[in-house]
Amino acid sequence: MNTQEKRAWFILAVLAATLAVYLPLAFVTGFHVASLGVTGVFGLAGAAPLIGRREKAAGKPTFDERDSEIEKAATLAGYSIFWLALVLGIMVPFFILGPNAPVTIPMYVFPMLLVFASMIIFGIRALVTVVLYRRGSHA
Repeated sequence: MNTQEKRAWFILAVLAATLAVYLPLAFVTGFHVASLGVTGVFGLAGAAPLIGRREKAAGKPTFDERDSEIEKAATLAGYSIFWLALVLGIMVPFFILGPNAPVTIPMYVFPMLLVFASMIIFGIRALVTVVLYRRGSHA
């Protein structure tokens, strides 16, 4: 399995673990703001670049042209889905409530948008990476 694919599987596992803890807790607490602290588990995804360091230090090639193309396609897909979710998240309430509707948003929502945005971007990116590696021939 390629280093990029291993990293993608790791990110998907961290994302699944985060959601497996957050969603039941959120439902039990009625989506209380304190339950959002569990999303910090997703920070473990930052350890993904450590995967493959041993091979790279040993002088083995860990990245080629195909890996670069897969990374570009996966990144494009991740950011495209994020922008689609962002636009829908803004425009659907606009059309449902109308342009003059007053909306009050608690301040904790804004930093949490960054957390959920990173979950969308990294999750879709990892998923597309796995799909593209599995679709083609791999050694």
